[in-house]
Amino acid sequence: MPKSKTTFIGSPVSEIKFMPGREHRWLLTVSKGIWSVLTIWDIAHGHKRSDLSPKGAIFTVVKLNADPQSEAGIAVSLSQRIVFLRLGDNRTLHKIRSVDTDLRPVTLSGAVLTLDDESMTPPRCSSTTGRSMSAPTWTT
Repeated sequence: MPKSKTTFIGSPVSEIKFMPGREHRWLLTVSKGIWSVLTIWDIAHGHKRSDLSPKGAIFTVVKLNADPQSEAGIAVSLSQRIVFLRLGDNRTLHKIRSVDTDLRPVTLSGAVLTLDDESMTPPRCSSTTGRSMSAPTWTT
């Protein structure tokens, strides 16, 4: 396969991650300007597929789900709020639910999101489990 080059022009990119289950063809970028922008790119075709830019929001943590079959593919922490997102068939991001919390996402795997509070000594960890992210159960 011949190499190709794509140039992105916009706000400085603070994170770049490959989307699991997309054969390294889809890329997630997080840019931070006045507020944060999460963008999904189809790098095989050089197109932007979807973006999320809640007015005034700053993303503190973005975690990709290791399980590409799970409903929630991305967990975004928005200054004490975690938003569960799914990438729809029409290649747009859909909010599944949001949870107000002072904890930060550590990992998202299937229907389990592990959270922590780095400021606690010893660290406090919580996780959400359930078959669907639309009705998680919180444990500490």
